[in-house]
Amino acid sequence: MASTGISGQLKYGVGATADTYAGRVVGGEIHKDSGLVWRPSAGCKNAPGLGGPVSIGGSATIEVANATLLSYFTRTSYTSPALTALTFEGGVLGDISYGWTQTGCKINSLNVSVGVGEALTAALEWLALDEAENAAPSAPTFAGTHWEWFWGECTLNGSTYKLQRMNLTASNNCELISSVENKVTNTVRLPEAIKVGKFTASLSAEMLTRPSTSLWNMHEDSPLVTGTALIQVADGTNTLSFTLTGMTGRAA
Repeated sequence: MASTGISGQLKYGVGATADTYAGRVVGGEIHKDSGLVWRPSAGCKNAPGLGGPVSIGGSATIEVANATLLSYFTRTSYTSPALTALTFEGGVLGDISYGWTQTGCKINSLNVSVGVGEALTAALEWLALDEAENAAPSAPTFAGTHWEWFWGECTLNGSTYKLQRMNLTASNNCELISSVENKVTNTVRLPEAIKVGKFTASLSAEMLTRPSTSLWNMHEDSPLVTGTALIQVADGTNTLSFTLTGMTGRAA
């Protein structure tokens, strides 16, 4: 019997070892783009070239059980941005176990959503510097609870609202960097570094309560009103908070 996505798993860790349960995986992928390109020539003869830079990375949609993983999306500074390097190990367990381990990973984008009757879900996308086949991935261990909708609240412009759904989207706008310098054998087209770009974020919320006048006017062009948002979700014991500042309303 072949392995299926039902037996998929994902672990992460700081540095070179993935040893921490990432959350209940409900989707995702680990990918590697060879960068193969065609080199056209005169005489209608085309031949594959050695190719462009290799692109390595992955994504996962998880039901959140570990707030620490999400914290690694946050950069240490905006004047000299840096992200924590992680290792992700993903694969399937079963009659045929198979997986990949990616190192030097940095979380590029994050989407966090929660609605009535749903678990807190996070969609992560990361870039990596290297990877290796893992023919015997191990099962992650977990003791605790997943984060649920009934321990959440949203404060906008100082007022707390009853929400039915919330969606937070943010990106570090990272990109893989390579150079034409001589490389070590078998790594000549692998990325050398990950550049951290401009941070962007947006928030959408469906409210059960009527918004205040200042919040309603945030989407008007004049006068331009900026606000703040505090999103808090808990697992019954611990609290996970997202704070957005300098927001400008787009629609209401």
